Amino acid sequence: MGHPDNRDTGGLWRAGLESSWEVDSVLSELPPRGVSPGAERRKVMRTDIFKNIAFCTDFSDNADEAFIAATDLAWHYGATLHIVHIMVTFSVAPPAHQSFIPIEYDSKFIDQVKQGAQETIQSRYVDQLKEKQPYEIHLLSGYASTEIIRLAEERELDLIVMGSHGLTGLAHVLFGSTADRVVRKAPCSVLTVRIGKRRD
Repeated sequence: MGHPDNRDTGGLWRAGLESSWEVDSVLSELPPRGVSPGAERRKVMRTDIFKNIAFCTDFSDNADEAFIAATDLAWHYGATLHIVHIMVTFSVAPPAHQSFIPIEYDSKFIDQVKQGAQETIQSRYVDQLKEKQPYEIHLLSGYASTEIIRLAEERELDLIVMGSHGLTGLAHVLFGSTADRVVRKAPCSVLTVRIGKRRD
């Protein structure tokens, strides 16, 4: 099965991968429809489009699917993979939500959260990278969309890869979709990935 838009993506979309995730945002840099293989195609297909690719994760299943796309793209283009996790802070919380969201964190709690996030990133993502894949880890604190956009501007990211849906529940109700906000406001291209129906 080819890519949904019927264009040859140069092997980026690995066989069978579309059964587990679907691409919502088609990269505008892909070769146009109808370009034949050979020298003419190689002139169209640039290999320096992406030098810095950010993979944003909230450790959800959807983020894990986005990781596959991000690592494939980073390896193909020889880009540095920036693994980004935002530790959400809540400076204000209505009394009704106190049982769900702690208003203040002490320093020991914050250190524990950072350590836990670092260990999870190492085991869940870094250990899965190819040996020579360059990468950087960014543990940030604040509102997810704001921090991702700020990082994109500061590090001059070329592409952001993230799940179209993350953690659900109260956090989603209060703060809306991080992916939607990043797509609207990011200074670079954004690729959102969603989990498709798995086939046994």
